[in-house]
Amino acid sequence: LSHRAEAQDGLTVLCEDVLATTKRHGALERIQHFGWGSIAYLAHRHPVNQETLGAAGACDEVVTALKAHEESYAVTEVCCMAIMNMARSHAGNQKRLSDAGACQISLAAMERFQTKAMLLVRGAGVIMYLSYNNIDNGILLGESGACDTIVKTLKSSMANEQISPSQLDQITHFCFGSIQHLVQSSEANRTRFIDGDVFTAIAAAMTHYKESLELLRLIFMVTMNLTYTKNASEEFSKVMDWSIFVGIIERFVGDEKLQESSCGTISNLSHHVVANRLVLGEAGACSAVMVSMANHVKTPRIVEYCCRAIYNLQRETEPNRERLRNLNVRSTIQKAMDTHPKLESLQQWGQQCLSIL
Repeated sequence: LSHRAEAQDGLTVLCEDVLATTKRHGALERIQHFGWGSIAYLAHRHPVNQETLGAAGACDEVVTALKAHEESYAVTEVCCMAIMNMARSHAGNQKRLSDAGACQISLAAMERFQTKAMLLVRGAGVIMYLSYNNIDNGILLGESGACDTIVKTLKSSMANEQISPSQLDQITHFCFGSIQHLVQSSEANRTRFIDGDVFTAIAAAMTHYKESLELLRLIFMVTMNLTYTKNASEEFSKVMDWSIFVGIIERFVGDEKLQESSCGTISNLSHHVVANRLVLGEAGACSAVMVSMANHVKTPRIVEYCCRAIYNLQRETEPNRERLRNLNVRSTIQKAMDTHPKLESLQQWGQQCLSIL
């Protein structure tokens, strides 16, 4: 019954009873399986049930159950689902779960069941929801090894032919959501991801999902947030197929979210590294940025990122200057500046571009 969203309100009165029964029979694997499975569904997108369960002690008890049945895949999977659903957008439960040790034990479960697709879905979801808007949990997860676990999960999942496309989509979504939140939590996590070869996983994901807009939005957002230093730009350039990278930008030229993050990424990649400017220009990045600016001239963030990308692409790179001039860059930039006369950052970047080009 609890699997049905329309039944959740009517079952709220049973939350504490289900939890008490599950706790009372802690040694019985099948009761743990059905008990925590019920709790997971009761908590799914239901703030009242989330709070009822959290206040009744479910956060402590789910960790106890995981410890008692660590070799049981069935119990581990539903316990991780319960953690994920209790933590989702609920700061109180995020803290309760973290204090109980959910961060560390969920990571251990992912390592133990690396070949089990649905456990990886739940585990990555746990990391994402425990770290969402929660810096303390993000730091703790990073220190506990979450960055390495996420990268390992992405790589192994994309290489595993036994994982279905829908399962891989879910794993990828939760893994990239986790990267986004963990990077926002601390600079140390960002360094852990870069040192842990996250860019190989990102390049593989871009290649695999080059036709999938929803996931590409998230992948490019993560890439933009990771590549703003010279070291990161250099590492990403070692593994990326630039024709695929630019092809994605051209394919989804009408999508504002992807254009914003992709042009921001081009700006990052070409800021410090001259070699990146050259290969991006040869792959068609100059044209892609110009088309993006022309198509989204009324969107402030996109035109600002486009101006930054244009400025960085042409720095000390005469072939890109010629490409941009041949694309009528001056009139396109001027139109963007005229459209947003009060956007100071755009005016500054636009003037710098016009003074050179």
